[in-house]
Amino acid sequence: MDKIVKRAKKTIIFLALSTVCAILIGKLFIINSEKSKKIEEENVGVHLSKNKRQNELVYVDSETEPVKFAETDDGDVLAFVIENNNIYVVQLTEDEENDITNYFKSNTAKYNIKGNSVMITDDIKKLIIDGYNEITNSNNINEDNFESVFGEYYIDANSWVSDAEGYKIFAWFLFIVAFITAISTLKRIKYLKETLNSDKFLAAANEKVLADYKYVVFTKNYMVTLVRGLSVIENHSIAWAYHYVFKYKFMPNHNFIFYLKDKKRQGINFWFSGRKVDEIVNYIAKTNSKALVGYTEENIKKFNEMQKQDI
Repeated sequence: MDKIVKRAKKTIIFLALSTVCAILIGKLFIINSEKSKKIEEENVGVHLSKNKRQNELVYVDSETEPVKFAETDDGDVLAFVIENNNIYVVQLTEDEENDITNYFKSNTAKYNIKGNSVMITDDIKKLIIDGYNEITNSNNINEDNFESVFGEYYIDANSWVSDAEGYKIFAWFLFIVAFITAISTLKRIKYLKETLNSDKFLAAANEKVLADYKYVVFTKNYMVTLVRGLSVIENHSIAWAYHYVFKYKFMPNHNFIFYLKDKKRQGINFWFSGRKVDEIVNYIAKTNSKALVGYTEENIKKFNEMQKQDI
């Protein structure tokens, strides 16, 4: 019995350490976020007119609100913007387009648009030529003079994500994980204390361990598990037990599931060790003739009937 108690304590220690690690790593990401933010403020990338490569951080300082001329297959907006009498093409989400348009309703300063440089394909080139000529009601842009006006690249503003924001998002994710593990740790400590001081545990501790399956041990009259930290269950109260396999991306995850007579469903995850789950279920089948064993249509019906009788 001492072994499973030690395992319960080790789980609590592991959760507590995980909480501390998540907080420390989260703080590290916050620090990196601040550093990255300073770097980004100092270095906003290369101006689109000077860019020579694809997937580079580029920018334009637009003096005008975007003029939409087409939409992409993903629903983004393709628009013209002007800086120093030069015209550039930007790809924006509808929200980004609205933000820039609203900005110029009350501001006269330039609006910095950042994004990844994207090479203009033939399809995009046709959209740009048709869009420009339709908006200006002219035929000023054609294949021959296109590059001298628009260059070889446009900005996909939606593809650029600030490293600072990424660090911050991941930090908050870690803080949430830390909060969850902290709550779980405190609950397990509480349950463990209550169990160790319970009459059931004292009775089980005085009996010989007949079978030890790491997360589950059996004595003559009790099943002791690591559910909720540490739980002591009378063998005769087990109403239904079975081996449940949950597959994630074709990887099997083995679980020992059991129901008590009070209808409470409980489970223990054995990860990839399906053999141990089978051994536990077989042990219950041998020692508890009244328990339903195995996940079958017949047992589902029997268990539902048992529930109706107890209502």
